[in-house]
Amino acid sequence: MKCLPVVAIVCVFLLAACSTLKGAGTLPPLPLLPPADLGKHVQLSQRVMVTFADQSQTFLGAWVASAERLDFVGLTPSGQRLLSLSYDSQHFSEHYSSLMEDPIPGREVLSHLQLANWPRASIERQLEMTDWRLAQSDGERRLYFKDNLILTITASYTEDDDGKLPAAIRIRSHVAPYVLEVETLQVVEK
Repeated sequence: MKCLPVVAIVCVFLLAACSTLKGAGTLPPLPLLPPADLGKHVQLSQRVMVTFADQSQTFLGAWVASAERLDFVGLTPSGQRLLSLSYDSQHFSEHYSSLMEDPIPGREVLSHLQLANWPRASIERQLEMTDWRLAQSDGERRLYFKDNLILTITASYTEDDDGKLPAAIRIRSHVAPYVLEVETLQVVEK
């Protein structure tokens, strides 16, 4: 059985949207951040809802970050694995299920996950000497390429945000009509 066409379409548009800037060509890839920069060994389970134009789709995401690596698995709501992504500060690897008609840009999945969860200082260090820039205020991060606003990331916390991971994240693209909403279901710190 092939993955639902809506899933494939939404994922492709969701993740490829940051690859192009209206009228300005292709954007360079965002750098991936060292897994150790998160500053903790943690395992998360999350519910992800993608809204593209007037269609929405829900997925499950599970990721583990340690000092050595970051691993992400995307699952259907019934638990079937759609993709596996890994990054160890040197090498990025991606594997896709035959359920997916078209692979999605997994590197962008990890970069968005890191933009929403990694400490601001780590992100800014990696963006130095690039045309990417991060601005942050009041629980909101804005990602710019040159002077163009690309993403707005809003995070909410169940407690104060000092060293905590967000309980909910909303990522809005300014170059494509999509919104990604992430609700953290479980956090296990090791």
